Amino acid sequence: MTDVEHLTAQLESQQAENGTDRRNENGENTRGMEMGGTSHGGQAEDDDDTVTISLLPQDNESNVQSNSASATPGGEASVMDTSLNSQASEPITPKKKPPGKWSKYKKRYNAKWEKEPGLMEWIRRVPGDDTKVQCRFCQNNIRAHVTELRKHANSIKHKSQSAFVVLPYDSNSRDDTGPTYSQHVPRMFKCMRVVRVTEWGGSDVLEVFSDVSMPEPENDQVLIKVGAVGVNPVDAYIRSGHYANLPNLPWTPGADCSGTVESCGHLVTKFRPGDRVYANGSLTGTYAEYTLCSEDSVFGLPDQLDFKGGAGIGIPYFTAYRALMQRAKARPGQTVLIHGASGSVGMATVQFARAYGMTVLGTAGTEDGMRLVREFGAHFVFNHRCEDYCDEILTATEGDGVDVIIEMLANVNLQRDLELLSMGGTVAVVGNRGTIEINPRLLMPKESSIVGVMLQKSTKKERREIATSIRAGIEAGWIRPHIGMEFPLEGAAFAHEELMTQNGKQGRIILVP
Repeated sequence: MTDVEHLTAQLESQQAENGTDRRNENGENTRGMEMGGTSHGGQAEDDDDTVTISLLPQDNESNVQSNSASATPGGEASVMDTSLNSQASEPITPKKKPPGKWSKYKKRYNAKWEKEPGLMEWIRRVPGDDTKVQCRFCQNNIRAHVTELRKHANSIKHKSQSAFVVLPYDSNSRDDTGPTYSQHVPRMFKCMRVVRVTEWGGSDVLEVFSDVSMPEPENDQVLIKVGAVGVNPVDAYIRSGHYANLPNLPWTPGADCSGTVESCGHLVTKFRPGDRVYANGSLTGTYAEYTLCSEDSVFGLPDQLDFKGGAGIGIPYFTAYRALMQRAKARPGQTVLIHGASGSVGMATVQFARAYGMTVLGTAGTEDGMRLVREFGAHFVFNHRCEDYCDEILTATEGDGVDVIIEMLANVNLQRDLELLSMGGTVAVVGNRGTIEINPRLLMPKESSIVGVMLQKSTKKERREIATSIRAGIEAGWIRPHIGMEFPLEGAAFAHEELMTQNGKQGRIILVP
């Protein structure tokens, strides 16, 4: 019996026994000649010679073509072709698919990183060799790879993914041989810093979170990279829980900001990425590095103002115009008293009234405040902490009183306002922090009136009117927001404390991310 016939007989015997071990005539194991394993070839060893047979599956059948070479110790060689026809007892098992690129790292994740959303989730889903992140502590750039990030984090003893931020994609410096940032990095996995309120209370409930996913604009929404944030009293009212319509928690404060357009929804027509803008109204809150706004709440920022000045526009100037022109219906030539003119809304009202040809009277509580109101254009300035300041106002108007009063603290001054009004005069209530008892009879002989001011009730047409007037004022140079104090995002609590106490400081308070 030849060597090939001998090996063929052994193979058929093994198949008949349903997978039992095959041995040659000397009792040696011949496991290498398997039909259905991960190997496509087998070998049988003998004392005198070696025969190699290749077994290849063909057309789902067990016909195998083999080319064998036999070499003798003497050096003679012969080549033979053999065809084996056999029926496999079991189907051929397909080769297993190798595990995913990142699966072997999953168990090595730090437990804290595993629980936090954002950056680590992005790295796990969409790896990219050309994508880098930046360490917030040492400013080093690290490749977005789990093991490298953990190694760096452990080396400087910070183990939170909050320490890293995804670097912006630079189309001018990318390597064309690799995947691009814009192709494989969803914005929802880019992290940003925001100030959040998780429970209503004092200023200490304002906390900075560094691992919040960046929002994605849809439809008519605009995503703004925030340059500066305006702090308003309403932010503190809502934060304390003393507000009529409280939002859901967690909540990010803020409605005013300025910055550049990061991206736009597909229905946005007025703006495109890179435009300088300011916003009065936000969908996600402006105490953040990025904020999402409706297109109707975003307006172009002229070059005459920087981002800090742009953050001073928003609510103060929109409220001032609405109170003075739309609610009190002031006209050129009238006399206007701004009760509390050293605040952000008050100074905005002074600028509008002076620009529209009115006689402007303002009050403040400190010498610095009075000086500031005078610098911004008021004709007469009074200290409302003096007991006889109302008599001084009547003297300045020759006893006629004032046509319009813009009131910032009605629970303290409303009764005096009614006494200072002229015939047909109007008090526009912008701010109030409590209750007061007044004598309604004072309204009757003068046919005067009291109107409330709520910027949120303005229509789109009215807001466009306000924005047009503001842009004209900025370009002409008579709208000049005054920045009193500025804080970083981490100082939001101090900004709220300063806002409610003032401590003699005047002007707009802003945050700079």
